[in-house]
Amino acid sequence: MGRRSDKQTANRDVLYDLVAGEAEVGRDLLEVLSEHLAENSLSAIRKSIRSGLVTVNGRGAHPGDRLSPADHVVVREAGALSRVTRVAAPDEPLEVLYEDERCLVVSKPPGMPVLPTRDDPVARFNAALLEHLQKRSPFATDRPVRPRPVHRIDRDASGALIVAKDRKAMSHLTDQFAERRLKKRYLALVGGEILEDEGTIDVPILEV
Repeated sequence: MGRRSDKQTANRDVLYDLVAGEAEVGRDLLEVLSEHLAENSLSAIRKSIRSGLVTVNGRGAHPGDRLSPADHVVVREAGALSRVTRVAAPDEPLEVLYEDERCLVVSKPPGMPVLPTRDDPVARFNAALLEHLQKRSPFATDRPVRPRPVHRIDRDASGALIVAKDRKAMSHLTDQFAERRLKKRYLALVGGEILEDEGTIDVPILEV
């Protein structure tokens, strides 16, 4: 596990400061930062690396750079990324339906988007996942974990959502969806009088 450097307290524009340890060595810079700054999107982290806000041993870096022992990674703050302490704590813990070392299945409540939106920029669902993985999970470790939703459920819908805990699990589960080895079942509740036994709804989908 990498350790935080004491230099962060002396430099206020430093967002994150890490010395690569056993858990980071040999891994891509982008992947490591995506775990340590899990509340930020991959695109925002990648943009910060490419814009020079991330250095390794005092030099510019690339998202695919592999870390070596004792590499000193510094992320400077410029508004694009946020600190872990800025993640909003969830109002209630998530309902976990299944969990192991590589993935978990949670019950996503209605009214909560899976990904950040203009109306939910702090990503409450992601914050709830982080809260569980870091504090409540029986499989929690000292190593940071970035939750990776394998699929999406509409904001106003509820349902079981599969979340991968690492890149390999994400790839394996995504392949299962692509090859249709996983089956989905939907339940819709409607009101009023249904005149037809079956039919097709074919209307444009617009953002309200």
